[in-house]
Amino acid sequence: MPRNADNIDKVLKKLKKELDKIVKDNNYRIEAGWYTDFFVMLANVHEYGAFVKVTDKMRGFLMKNYGIFLPKSKTQIVIPPRPHRQTTIDKYIDKWRRELNTLLDRPNIKVEQACEIMAMTMQQDYKYSIMNNNLKSLAGMTLHIRKIKGIGGTLPLFATGEFVRNIEGKVEKNE
Repeated sequence: MPRNADNIDKVLKKLKKELDKIVKDNNYRIEAGWYTDFFVMLANVHEYGAFVKVTDKMRGFLMKNYGIFLPKSKTQIVIPPRPHRQTTIDKYIDKWRRELNTLLDRPNIKVEQACEIMAMTMQQDYKYSIMNNNLKSLAGMTLHIRKIKGIGGTLPLFATGEFVRNIEGKVEKNE
């Protein structure tokens, strides 16, 4: 790595520490995500994937409601990971640091206001990231069920739009 790159890297690391200290010293936590149990569960299933045990009751439900036959040999349904959280953080973390630094440098903006602005920015970036991410395609069974339910589209994490609409930016002040 050229010397200039080493110097830039050191400056960026120092800046990150300074920004983290400013926010931490003022006891603020900035985040974006979901804050209701259902959406938290859904976000985690998509982030990490899941294995769903197939039961006789499930077989009957899928056959009756969707015409999907699952043989006895099918013991589980695999929901593959569709990482959205970490990919969003990786994509935007440097932008967020720069923007927070710019906001904190402005004399007319208090730390709390800067944090609120960043929470809104993170919320919008997260929504954009999910809607424009290159995620693993949906399974044929999922597309079939969506069609029967009248849910259009083929994007993972975006069936009805509720998942994306429920992303919130949030600032917490620890006392």
